[in-house]
Amino acid sequence: MRARLLLVALLVFAAATRPAGALVAAVDRNYPPHEWWQAGEARGFNAEVLRAVARELGEPLEFRPYVWAEAERALDRGEVDLLCMARTPRRAERYALTRTPILPLALAIFVREGTTGIPDLSALAGRTVAVEENDISHRVLRERCPEAVAVAVPDQAEALRLLAAGEVTAYLGNRHTGPYLIGRLGLRGLRTIGEPVPIGERVIALPSHRAALRDRVDQALERLTADGTLERLRAKWFGRPLLATPPDWRPVLRAIAAGAALVLLVAGALVYWNRSLRREVRRRTEELRASEARYRALLETALEAVLVVDLETTEIRYANPAACRLGNVSPEEALGVPLSRFLAPGENSRFREAFEALREGTRGTDPRTYELRRADGTRLWVEVVSSPIEYQGRPAALIYARDVTEREENRHRAEQADRLRSVGRLAGGVAHEFNNLLAAVLGHAELGESGTSDPTARRRFRAVARAAQRGGEIARQLLAYSRQQPLRPRTVDLCAEVRRAVEFLRPLLPRSIEIRV
Repeated sequence: MRARLLLVALLVFAAATRPAGALVAAVDRNYPPHEWWQAGEARGFNAEVLRAVARELGEPLEFRPYVWAEAERALDRGEVDLLCMARTPRRAERYALTRTPILPLALAIFVREGTTGIPDLSALAGRTVAVEENDISHRVLRERCPEAVAVAVPDQAEALRLLAAGEVTAYLGNRHTGPYLIGRLGLRGLRTIGEPVPIGERVIALPSHRAALRDRVDQALERLTADGTLERLRAKWFGRPLLATPPDWRPVLRAIAAGAALVLLVAGALVYWNRSLRREVRRRTEELRASEARYRALLETALEAVLVVDLETTEIRYANPAACRLGNVSPEEALGVPLSRFLAPGENSRFREAFEALREGTRGTDPRTYELRRADGTRLWVEVVSSPIEYQGRPAALIYARDVTEREENRHRAEQADRLRSVGRLAGGVAHEFNNLLAAVLGHAELGESGTSDPTARRRFRAVARAAQRGGEIARQLLAYSRQQPLRPRTVDLCAEVRRAVEFLRPLLPRSIEIRV
C-alpha cells in the first residue's frame, strides 16, 4: 500500500513540474544521428519525428536531455511523456508502446583496421567488447554471446574511443550512430565487420497509464506514414553520412596553401627521386631474378623430391625433377593432380590428418613414412617432412620427400624373419609334444596286435602303428624346420606311401566312397 501511495505521489509531483498542456519528451544527450542535445535544443531523427507527431496532435512539445539510463527512469517516474526506444518484450510490459514503428533497427560490430575472423556475434566469444551501459546492444550481447567480455561505458562515444585506443577488441553499437561518431570524433582506422545484427524496430514509448495518449500518437504516426513524412525523415538522416556541424574548410584551405608553397621544391625532388627509383628498381629486379634462378637451380638439381601442394585442394602446384622421377611421371602429368592419387589406399587417412595439422598450425610436421603407388603399379616408400607456406597467394605445404624403399623392405624382411623364427620355435614345441603322444599310440598299437589273433583286428592295429610312425616322421620334419633336429634325406617308395595313406583313411571314410589304387 505504501509503495502505491509513493508511486501516486511521484506521478503527481512529476505532473506538477511539467508545463501545463505541453508534452514532454526525453532525448539521449549523445546518440547521433538519432538524437542528441546541442546548443540548448534536441537534434536528430528522433527529435524531428517527435516534433512532427506533436504538430499532428496540435500539442506544444518540450524536450529534456538525459543520459540514457536516466531517460528510462524519468519515463518510469512519469516526468516525461515520450521517449523513443527499441521494442522489446520487457518494455512492452512496462510501457505503452506505439504499434507503428518509426525505424527498423540494427547493430553493427566495429573493429580496428586489420582485424579479421569476426563474421558474426558468436565470434566475439572470449573477446573484450565495448557497449553502452543499459543500451539494447548491452542486452543483445549478453543474450546472444554470453561468453564475450562486455565493457560497459556511459555512452557510445567513449566506447569508440576505447576501441581506437586498442583497449577493447570490438564495439557493438547502432549501425548509424557508429559511423556518425567516428567522423565527428575524427577517429581513424576503424571499420565495421560482418553483417548487421537486426534487433527489431524503434517505437515511441509512453508511461503505462497513458494508453489513450499512445493511441493518439499511433494515429499521428499513421498519418505521417501515409503522407510520406516518415520516409522523408529517414532519407534525410540515414540516406547519406551526416556531420554534427557543417564542415570547416579553413584547415583544408590552409593545408592547400602550404602544399602549394612546396610544389615547386617537391617537383624537382620528385624528378630526381623518380630517376633514382627507376635505377634502384632495375637493380633490385635483376637481383631478384638472379636469386630466383639460384633457388630454382637448387630445386631442379636437388636429389630429394620437393613439392608444393595446395592446402585446400591438395593439388600439386610444383614438383621438381626428383619428385617427377620418384612418381614416374612428367611435370605436366603431376601439376594439378591431387597428391592423394599417388598414395597407397591405406595411407589416405594419415595424409588427411597431416594436412589438417598443417592447416591449423604454423610449424611443420615431423618426418613421416608413406607408401606410394606409381602409375605403373609399382610401390615404394618415402619419408616426408612438410611445412606450411604461402604460394601464389594461397596457403600451401612445402614437402620434402626421399626414397626409403630399400630401408622399408629390409625392415619388412627382418620382421618376416622374426615371425618365421617364432613359428619355428612354436613348431618345435608342438613336435616334441606330438612325439610324446605318438609314442604312446604306437606302443598300444603294438601291444594290441600282439594280444589278438583276429586277422581284421591285427590289420587295423598295424594301420594304427603305421599312422603313428608317419606322425613321427611329420614331427621330425617339424623339428627339422625349427632347426632342432638335423635333416636326413632318404629315398621313399611313393606307391607304398600312397597305399599306407589309403589304408589309414579307408576306415574313416563312409562306405559310399570307394578308393582304388
